[in-house]
Amino acid sequence: MTFPHLPDSTPFPANDTHVYRQYKNTFDYNMWTPDTRLKLCNVNFRDDYHDVVKFADDDERDSYFKNLDGESVTLTSAMYIARADSDGVKLPVPYATMQKYNYLVIDFTKNIGKLPLQDADVQITYHYFITDIRADSPNTTTVMLERDVWTDCINHVELRNLALERGHAPLVETTPTQLLENPLENSIDMLMPDVSYADGNPRITAASGFNLNRGDMSICFALTCDATQLGEMASHVGVPTSDTAPVYDDETGALSSGFEWDAGGFDTSGCAGEYTPFASADDFTANNLNIFAVDSESVTGTYLNDLFARCPQILGAVRFMCVIPTKCLRFSEEKAVVLGIDWFVVQAKRDNILTTYTLQPSDFNIPTDYANITKLYVSPYSVLEITDGMGNEIATLRVEDTRGRLTLHEAASIAMPLARRVVWFEGIGCAASLPQSLTMTMKKLNGGYEDTELPISDIRRAVMEWDIPLYALQVRESDLLRMRVYNKQVRQRRDAAITSYDNAVRSANTTLTNTNASADNALTNTNASADTALSNANASADTSLTNANASADTAMSNADSSADTALTNANASAKAAFDNAAATLILTNQTIGWRERDWNQLYVKQYLQNYTRNKVVKTAQNYNTDTTQVECVSEMWNLTNAYAYQSATNENLNAFMDASVVEGLTQAALATLMAGTIGVAGAEAAAGVGFTDSPFAGSGSHAAMPTGGSVSRARVSAVGQMASLGVAVAPITAMQNQKTLNAANLLSMVDNNSRIADKYYSDRQKSFKWQSNNLANANISDTAENKIAFDNDVADQNFDRTTKNLADTKNTGDANNTRTYNAATGNAARTNSNTKAVASATNTTTKENARRTNANTKAVASATNTTMKENARRTNANTKSIAKSARDTEIANLRSNMELARLDVNRAYADSGSSGTSEVGRYEALSLDDSLGRRAVTLKIRTQPLGALSRAGDYFSRFGVASNKIYMEPTLNMCKHFTYWKASELTIIGAHVLPRFVSVLRDIFERGVTVWRHADEIGRVDIHKNL
Repeated sequence: MTFPHLPDSTPFPANDTHVYRQYKNTFDYNMWTPDTRLKLCNVNFRDDYHDVVKFADDDERDSYFKNLDGESVTLTSAMYIARADSDGVKLPVPYATMQKYNYLVIDFTKNIGKLPLQDADVQITYHYFITDIRADSPNTTTVMLERDVWTDCINHVELRNLALERGHAPLVETTPTQLLENPLENSIDMLMPDVSYADGNPRITAASGFNLNRGDMSICFALTCDATQLGEMASHVGVPTSDTAPVYDDETGALSSGFEWDAGGFDTSGCAGEYTPFASADDFTANNLNIFAVDSESVTGTYLNDLFARCPQILGAVRFMCVIPTKCLRFSEEKAVVLGIDWFVVQAKRDNILTTYTLQPSDFNIPTDYANITKLYVSPYSVLEITDGMGNEIATLRVEDTRGRLTLHEAASIAMPLARRVVWFEGIGCAASLPQSLTMTMKKLNGGYEDTELPISDIRRAVMEWDIPLYALQVRESDLLRMRVYNKQVRQRRDAAITSYDNAVRSANTTLTNTNASADNALTNTNASADTALSNANASADTSLTNANASADTAMSNADSSADTALTNANASAKAAFDNAAATLILTNQTIGWRERDWNQLYVKQYLQNYTRNKVVKTAQNYNTDTTQVECVSEMWNLTNAYAYQSATNENLNAFMDASVVEGLTQAALATLMAGTIGVAGAEAAAGVGFTDSPFAGSGSHAAMPTGGSVSRARVSAVGQMASLGVAVAPITAMQNQKTLNAANLLSMVDNNSRIADKYYSDRQKSFKWQSNNLANANISDTAENKIAFDNDVADQNFDRTTKNLADTKNTGDANNTRTYNAATGNAARTNSNTKAVASATNTTTKENARRTNANTKAVASATNTTMKENARRTNANTKSIAKSARDTEIANLRSNMELARLDVNRAYADSGSSGTSEVGRYEALSLDDSLGRRAVTLKIRTQPLGALSRAGDYFSRFGVASNKIYMEPTLNMCKHFTYWKASELTIIGAHVLPRFVSVLRDIFERGVTVWRHADEIGRVDIHKNL
């Protein structure tokens, strides 16, 4: 190795070679040579190196100090400087002057080249900090100096690999504008944790909202039909209707026209629905509904009311309804025109770019003093917040996680019932070298293919999704009724009402026709019958007249004959009556006389019999103490007398009966005789007739019973003749019956007596009885006989008087009978004459009556004929009138019923019209956001409070930001005025700088240093205007 400044030196190192001995230095380093310029000045930087000045080069430095105010001293002699850094340097400057300065510049410009071994390019100016001064004499001051290593050396070293711990360099390298162009990529120097004076970001500095329901809106209907079917249904529109009066045929009464039914206002009977069971609203799912979009401005309540009223078949296809921005939809070429409005088949867009947000520094509204501090534009000082329209936080993003441009995307599904929208921000977490999305090809249900974009961006951190509200249609009940049952409830009932009416009218007309025909037939028959009846009545009247005349003549002839016969009979009858009366008087006198006598005799005999019975009984008691025998005698005595009395009465009655019949007695005479039938015969029987001939003879035999119970044949014949002559025979018949009864009683007495005799007596006893009887007859007392004789005399006297009276009565009766006979014959003659006269008059009257009857009968028959015909005519007319009235009434009733059927349906529709509405579809996922018109997404920029920003901003303005960046060759003056550097590590390369000085420089950077562009600006500039 050789040393250029030691040309005569030996190689070094070498053994035992002392190089330093080879150089002879003659320079006195303790002396500043003459012409050395000294400059006392005052600078703003200190020896602590907190603030330093980085001049561009030494010339700029020297120029600065040259022009700097101060004291300049040029040495005229050598000056011994000794150890200036420790012992100080004595300068020919008074103390008072020296204390104004803090810095010393020594310029060796003229002398540096005189120094031995001195290179021309070496440092010739040195800079010192005056750290202290000491007055040595009035004009000499010792100053303590410290080398200004920074000023002397900084331009003579190279800084490498400076690991910046804090400083302004990152703020200079990345401005806010640069940062926000792509924070994800450009925030690399802003992410070190640093001072922060707040925990949140309450300050909203900017907000950009996007109306997700912006622009035109579409009403989407989910239908069960496709466009073709919808168009076909829309072509069949209900016809407006109103109630019209029915028009009837004047002749038949049938409905000929009219009678339209209002029933909701539209006739939709021809509106048939067409629907499909399968459909896909997004090509990927089988929701089985087609989605049609209609411009919201075209959809009004009036339009829908009109649509559902006129096209109920379309109402039947509606399942859901929603509202969605038109920009969210993809419109196909398929459409249907419904009542003049286009209904487009649509699908929702799967990726629709809504807007792009570009971050600008002004959005952060950083105070002006700190607006250039890029650090304040990243978290935690500033963040991005995404909220919905109601202010709900969706996501909070770090600015540094974005690419500076946030693109708002939207996708939607309207494959109802799945109706959902999603929005997201792209531009988060995706490097600039990557595309925003990946393309994938999806196969559709119809066999086609479609490309789908899959976002690469970290959208999960900024996504908002919600269900699209579904709305129910409030459909009038009348429209629903029309949709469901119009044909059945209106058309069918109208047709049924009309058919029922027409059928009933035809039936009524038929009935009327039949009735009229029947009435006409009845009229014809009645007229014929009336004519026949008239003819028959006339013939019958004539016949009756002829017969009546003949009958009248015959009757008169018969009446005359009958009158003559009656006259003859009356005369004969009067004669016979006269004779009978005369005979009756005679017989009556005899009978009465006999009866008087007989009663007297009977009284005497009865007395004698009672006396004798008592006598016999008494005798029997005297002779026989047997009580049974005595009782038998007494009983038998009574029975014998009763039998004798009854037998005598019967025979007396028969005798009078026979006499009365034979003599032809009148009923009055016979009745008189009957009053005394028990006279003579009865008395004789009571006196003992037949007593000796006992009916009990022969031990109970009936052979000895009298025959008084028989009725002679002659008497029966006489009764028959009397009846034929008109004489009353009822009394005679009663007598005959009584006689027959008496005979039966008499027979019963015989039987009874026989039984008693058989019971009580033997043959001996009977013999005793008769003996006793004979004894009684033989011992009648004289007193009784005397009594009987006296009574007989009295009876004779009474009989004589009665006979005289009867003779007088006979004379009077004869006279009366004569008069009666004469009157009877006179009456008979007059009756004959009168009867003939009456017969003649009757004959005349009968014939006249017959004539009048004949005429009257014919007149009546004629009148009857006329009346019958008139009645038949009136009946015919009345029948027809009644039939027509009945038919008209029935038709009126039918018309009322038909009208009532319409009224019933109309009222049902009227009721449905006042029944409000019903929901078609359903309400689902309703949102206050939509209701308030706040369906939006908002991107907000939020910062820390101004106080926190200011404190941090001040700090960053003065000392820069934390960093860990390696600066290979840092430029120290990066800011407008000063740049702060604090390095954790750096490399300083200085070939002409002592290592000690290098260390000083290192220490300066490691402690942190503010490097200024201009020394005179130190402490004099606004730190907020530095970047």
